[in-house]
Amino acid sequence: MSRWTNKVRTPERTFHHIAQEDRVLHISPWERALLQLLAYGAEIDDIAARFNVTDREVEEQLCTLFARMGVRNRQEASVDALRRGLLPSSLTNEIW
Repeated sequence: MSRWTNKVRTPERTFHHIAQEDRVLHISPWERALLQLLAYGAEIDDIAARFNVTDREVEEQLCTLFARMGVRNRQEASVDALRRGLLPSSLTNEIW
């Protein structure tokens, strides 16, 4: 009997993640603007200057938004936002 028999591999994406992806996400206009700027590749300091807030405020808002979306970084957030229909579909042609 193999020593690996008793080990259970956990999938990278659990049922919790799948359920979270299918959940409807309601975001504010500010969060939508953040996602759109991220999709365009704007940096934190550019976003902060555009909305006249501190870099820290933008970072905190992004951390909160990423947690709600179940993503880890700006790339995942952009793809997930497009998939959920949170960003205009015309953005897809402009980015890719």
